[in-house]
Amino acid sequence: MDFKALYDTDAPLDRVLPHLVGRFPRRYVSTTLRELCAQMHDHLTRGAFIDALDEAFQELPRPVHPPRHCYQQLIRGGTERIPLAHAAGRIAAAMVTVTPPGIPVLMPGESLGTSDGPLLRYLTALESFDRTFPGFGSEAHGVTVDAETGDYLIECLRTPT
Repeated sequence: MDFKALYDTDAPLDRVLPHLVGRFPRRYVSTTLRELCAQMHDHLTRGAFIDALDEAFQELPRPVHPPRHCYQQLIRGGTERIPLAHAAGRIAAAMVTVTPPGIPVLMPGESLGTSDGPLLRYLTALESFDRTFPGFGSEAHGVTVDAETGDYLIECLRTPT
């Protein structure tokens, strides 16, 4: 009920979430709760986030190597962290789980697929949301976020040279 009252009165974020505004003043300083909610809703619907989520869990990634092969490469330095923008066609070296829903979307040894495929579209939509709304980031296990760029980095097998 408190949230609804704050939303209905279009309360400024510095009153509702002062720590958030303190951490990210350039992003949130003149924003109200209602504005932020509308921005988030627009971002999620405009980016076809829900469709990407559904497709990512319906079209399973293609297995290429057994997980034990990926683990061996991981402990022997045979992996590298790749930005999502360069991950098409690469093979995951570690599991990726996004919470919610807390279900793995990628297992070691599976292909990340094409750049316009369901998995990379979904992860790119999460990355975009996190960049646009700092402080509301997704919980993505198996993904490292570059502190300077906000890029999602995925641990992949090194490609043979």
